[in-house]
Amino acid sequence: MSFVGFKKATIAVLNDDLKVVATKKYVVEGKQGKGATSSFELSGLSSEAVKVYGSDVAYYVVQDGVGDPNMKLNLLDLPFDVENEILGTLKKSEGLYLYGEATKAPNVAIMLESKALNGERVAVGIFCGKFSKDSMSANTKEDKTPTPEPDEYTVAISAKTIDDKAQYVAKAIGNTAVTELETLLFPAVEA
Repeated sequence: MSFVGFKKATIAVLNDDLKVVATKKYVVEGKQGKGATSSFELSGLSSEAVKVYGSDVAYYVVQDGVGDPNMKLNLLDLPFDVENEILGTLKKSEGLYLYGEATKAPNVAIMLESKALNGERVAVGIFCGKFSKDSMSANTKEDKTPTPEPDEYTVAISAKTIDDKAQYVAKAIGNTAVTELETLLFPAVEA
């Protein structure tokens, strides 16, 4: 399936029972001061194929489950407090966050929304993952209008049990399926 654009990302912090924390659900969709989506790339969705040999030939191929799912997510101007919330940095005081031994990213659920080539609504969901950001950088201003670059985040994806099976990622096409995916990702809101 081909995607046309990347309209919206919804990120919800999960509690220890992997339920959405009501006050910690963030929508990134290009509204001024609330951040904008730029790009995402999911990898590790297929497990490695292993050939089983017999009678001097590759007799059978085993390829079950997924590999090591992870995602690169590029976001522009994510609000400072939201970024620090999903990265798990320690809030020392208003506007001051510390990276160190107390840094512990929370589990999150993520829904990424786009359109298919035919214009239908599509979404990709990550049931459980943790954000990280390996670097920060800045460049000098030049004699031209500066163009901000999006920040790159990595999401390490882990499994969540759904219908007695470990699930990592889902994709949906069409309004009904996308709504069902949203319900799977953000099932119960806890205050």
